[in-house]
Amino acid sequence: MRTLTILAAGSDDFRDDLLAAARTSVLLIACGIALMLAAGCTSGTKQIAHSANNVGTLAAQIEDHAWALAPLVAENPDAKKHVDAISQDAKDIGVEAQKIHEVLPKVKDIESPWVGIIKICLFILAIAGVFALLVYTGLAAPVFAACRFVGSLLARAIPAPIKAHVAGKVAKAWNKGKKA
Repeated sequence: MRTLTILAAGSDDFRDDLLAAARTSVLLIACGIALMLAAGCTSGTKQIAHSANNVGTLAAQIEDHAWALAPLVAENPDAKKHVDAISQDAKDIGVEAQKIHEVLPKVKDIESPWVGIIKICLFILAIAGVFALLVYTGLAAPVFAACRFVGSLLARAIPAPIKAHVAGKVAKAWNKGKKA
């Protein structure tokens, strides 16, 4: 009977922990989906260049395999013609891949407007996710304290004449804005 009472008393804490774990899981899944979307939003020219590199590499490998087969089929003239044709085709493919690399810098990459919006939203989500993770783990206060400390060190490192000059410019801009 006492065990049931302890479990019932601890059930609120268990539910809170379960809800926190669920929220964290949803946040991590959302961040993962956002990263996958960001990775998928690469430029077309980069994808073409990557594919041309792969084609060039594969063509070189095919040519190497053809040269490796040449001694094995040296006695059969028909097979030798096929191996020579494969080798020549691989060279031609390599030349065409090189032409793609030469022409590619002239291609203008146009990005859809929604891709820019997605990138901005993902950046904001990433910042919010890091902030939420810091708060959830209890590391927000020490991180903010460290940032304030570094800021105070940087403020001490700036010479007084520069501070006065910047303050004067800010005051002039402020006063100019009030008069307008």
